[in-house]
Amino acid sequence: MLDSFLVVGDTHGRGEFFTAAAGKEENALFVIHLGDFTASGTREQYGAFLEQCAALDIPVITVPGNHDVKNHGAGLYQKLCGPANRSFSLNGIQYVFVDTSGLSASEETLRWLEKELNKPGKKYLFTHVPPLDPLGKNHDFINKISAGRFTEILRQYNVAALFAGHVHCYSENELEGVKLFVSGGGGGPLYASSSEGGFHHYLLVRVTGRDMQVEVVPLEISPVSGELAVQGRNNCLFTLDDLLDMRAVEGGSGFENRFGNISGQGEYRGVRVADLVEQAGGMDRDDILAVHSQDGFIQKFSYQNVYPAGDLLDRQGIMLVAYRFNGEMIPEWAEGYRLVFLPADGMYGNEDCSVTSAPGQGWSVYPSAGARWVRNVVKIEVLSCDIN
Repeated sequence: MLDSFLVVGDTHGRGEFFTAAAGKEENALFVIHLGDFTASGTREQYGAFLEQCAALDIPVITVPGNHDVKNHGAGLYQKLCGPANRSFSLNGIQYVFVDTSGLSASEETLRWLEKELNKPGKKYLFTHVPPLDPLGKNHDFINKISAGRFTEILRQYNVAALFAGHVHCYSENELEGVKLFVSGGGGGPLYASSSEGGFHHYLLVRVTGRDMQVEVVPLEISPVSGELAVQGRNNCLFTLDDLLDMRAVEGGSGFENRFGNISGQGEYRGVRVADLVEQAGGMDRDDILAVHSQDGFIQKFSYQNVYPAGDLLDRQGIMLVAYRFNGEMIPEWAEGYRLVFLPADGMYGNEDCSVTSAPGQGWSVYPSAGARWVRNVVKIEVLSCDIN
């Protein structure tokens, strides 16, 4: 008997996988999504994901990703998608779904996993975060003791294959005798060159008896939009050519993520957010600036962030919409348009983020300087204090 199913990870709100898969894999029994199907775990993003799932004629089974549990998304996940840890058996195969949305596996989850893997049958395991980053960077378990225990449990109970997302690439290798497939190319920005597995894709898995075949199916993902909407008293639409005609600002910078790791270091070139806001009619001191990403992620900023002065200017620097990074322009640069800061010391750290975030924004919502550097910006919106 031949069973087949699809695996995808890290769509981040993009719908190309669902369009590609709808009606094309007639024999697939179900889809397994490895997490990060939303940008930031909001109810609206969950609703959009469920609408995408409805376009398919087969069930979609998920594990939560770290993006899906942001903004109290863990409760939404359990309400709308089911338990974060679960399993089922089909034709002698045990399919086990493990919650690593906290970027590790909790003690409770590890105890549950051992109990589930003690059941008979060949075992396939699905989770969001791999215990080891195939690119040798930091996209794996943040708790290395937990990573070691997780890996030992897989080895001890003879798990046949582990499927994980989180790392935006494709990789196939072996971990302590367990086949490890990392599939994080469902739609998010890629983390590697194409030769290193950095291409958008999903997996078609065929199971016959004791054998399993994994086919990597490339995905065509639409390029980053070249248009940027700026809305306020006036509504403006800028193309890349429009931005290139404006006064350019450039400088070196980078940011610190919530775990203290440095990323995004390099030379940026772009246009001051303040210049774009002025074209849309400016903003008052009590207004809020909302920056929207293509995948639905939103960050809010104060007037002082847009027009920094004094110590805030030193710590945060100019707020920039960048269109070039280390000499590479969008759309080839898949991060852009990107919101960046150019502080005096060339590094926007977590302490800087804490100090420069207004109450109810930034650091108080999600403690990470990197979260303020919004990727793939499609809209900048001035929100009047009268409606907030």
